[in-house]
Amino acid sequence: SSGKIAILNRAFVKGLEKYNKVLKGPYGTGAMIGCTPFNGKPDKVKQFAMKLFENGIIAFTAGFNPTRLRFLLPVGALELKDIDPIMEIIGKTIRDCS
Repeated sequence: SSGKIAILNRAFVKGLEKYNKVLKGPYGTGAMIGCTPFNGKPDKVKQFAMKLFENGIIAFTAGFNPTRLRFLLPVGALELKDIDPIMEIIGKTIRDCS
């Protein structure tokens, strides 16, 4: 599809795939995108989500064993140019939590 949500989804998924040694997935369609960081270890995923928040990204944890991380893209305000800086923050946060 060529709609805004589909374009943002593809760009976000492609960005997450760069970190596939730590983030398994990604999963989902549309504005809801999930992944399984740090092999789904609950304490590690929670730490990662909290650190993401400190670094300016809101993500939610879901499930237990494995625990997953979900992003709900703010598609009304998000632009394609925003994806690369978001991925830089995600990469920094992965390094901080590794």
